[in-house]
Amino acid sequence: MFVLAATLLPVFLISFGQAYARLSLDREVVRQTLIDNVSLSAEQGRHVVDSAALSLISLSTRDEVRKAGPTCAATLAIAQLAMPYASNLVRINADGMAICSARAILTSPEFSKTPWLARLSDIEEISFVGPAQIGAGDRPILIVALGLKSSDGKAMGHIVVGIDLMRLERGFQKPKGQIAARIALVDQNGRSVGGGVAASKETIAAGTQFETEFNTTGIVTEVRDHNGLIVTYARAALVPGHLYVVYIMPDAILYASTFRHIATDIALPMITLILAGTGLWVAIQVWAIAPIEALRSLAKHYSFGRFDALPPKLNWGPSEMIELCDDLSEMAQRAVHRDDRLKRIASQKDELLKEMHHRVKNNLQIILSLISLQARQVNEPAQKAPLERVHDRIMAVALVERLIVETDEDPTIDVHMLLEELCTLIRQMYPSDARRVKLSVDSDHYLIPSNKATPIALFAFEAVTNAYIHGFASQSPGKVKVKFAADETGLAQLEIADTGTGWDEFDTETGTGHRLLIAFARQLGGKLCLSANLNFGTHVQMTFEVKPEAESAHKRH
Repeated sequence: MFVLAATLLPVFLISFGQAYARLSLDREVVRQTLIDNVSLSAEQGRHVVDSAALSLISLSTRDEVRKAGPTCAATLAIAQLAMPYASNLVRINADGMAICSARAILTSPEFSKTPWLARLSDIEEISFVGPAQIGAGDRPILIVALGLKSSDGKAMGHIVVGIDLMRLERGFQKPKGQIAARIALVDQNGRSVGGGVAASKETIAAGTQFETEFNTTGIVTEVRDHNGLIVTYARAALVPGHLYVVYIMPDAILYASTFRHIATDIALPMITLILAGTGLWVAIQVWAIAPIEALRSLAKHYSFGRFDALPPKLNWGPSEMIELCDDLSEMAQRAVHRDDRLKRIASQKDELLKEMHHRVKNNLQIILSLISLQARQVNEPAQKAPLERVHDRIMAVALVERLIVETDEDPTIDVHMLLEELCTLIRQMYPSDARRVKLSVDSDHYLIPSNKATPIALFAFEAVTNAYIHGFASQSPGKVKVKFAADETGLAQLEIADTGTGWDEFDTETGTGHRLLIAFARQLGGKLCLSANLNFGTHVQMTFEVKPEAESAHKRH
């Protein structure tokens, strides 16, 4: 036994050498993988920032934006539809006042005293400030601005877009198989600004090398997080001097395959020693048991769908075993070809669906532009009003298409978000009415199928705008409330109530708005109920069924 152990000692030494070499090689591969992943995430974020900068340059050539004309807010709102990560798009004059914006500014429109405005470049170039917060409790944003100059060289202010960093961080895609990875957006001091990564602030702050080599892309550092676990992270600049991307992986998961490889390299000599001491048993194993176990292992791989497992080379053993192995390999190849074909078909369908939504969105923008152009050529208010109403209804449809594109692969839309976005759009369409008529939303966070979102949005849009136009035509103040609720069975109820002048229920004459409400309710298979009294307001209610999918049968938080 001693002689046998001495004979196998070189085998053990070689195995340990191989294990050490494998460890060094795997560590280098892992580090490079981290660098590639953080570079990919940074490139994804830079695409969003560059798109925002190009949009600002395009808007700077339009007179209604440069001069803050009456259509400035509408132009900015249309431009923001193509910027899913933008929180707002604002035109600021040279005195630091917001003169028009894509969305209503809830805080003070005076930005002259804000510290970030002074750091913007006054010349016609793109500048960045951030991460910053416009108001107390607001989400962190990256401010991208373009300075404007008049023909005589005087400063005209800026066009500013705020990129929502929390939404941008959630939009980063992790590579497949790396669920435990964490991606964080941090500022130049290493503080987490995206808010979507637990304990990322403590993890990054623990690495002193991060601060000394902060602007060096691709540095990989090992630190211990607040839970005591060793993690490795790589970083890349998104906006140098302002915003950076950090890709974090726990070492226990990152090097799991390496540890298995080392354990395998060390265990093989021990197995060899055991086989060498049991010669007779080895002969039986080689001739009968080993082929059966090999085929069993191969069949187990195939049963779990791992058809890329290599079949054993049975150059020995019964001929029936060899034939069975060949049959299993051929079966696996046919399954691989079938799966590849199905994956290609599914991928093509997904791409076609995405392309269809993008084309619908673009076509709606073209239609809106054509209607706006036609409306500007009409001088008679009676002829111009129908075009403007059609334009507003198409804006509601465009809003739904934008939400569908933003949800990407999710076939559902949060009805609360839909109604909030819709009411924001209505306030922008009727700014004078929005100051005297309070429009509010009371809705559950309920997921509805995307194919029902358009009729729901158009129904709510028609009811609210009818209240603005007819219920408060006398310029009196009041309230409009939009309410949505649904129970667990999928029975939903959408209500729009106002405190306007109302109308006579016994008046049989109905307008286009009334007929549209009936059409939208019929499209949803719902029941419409309208009630009104003169001088006591109007109440519109629609009850319909929403048949949720598995993931939309419950509320999300």
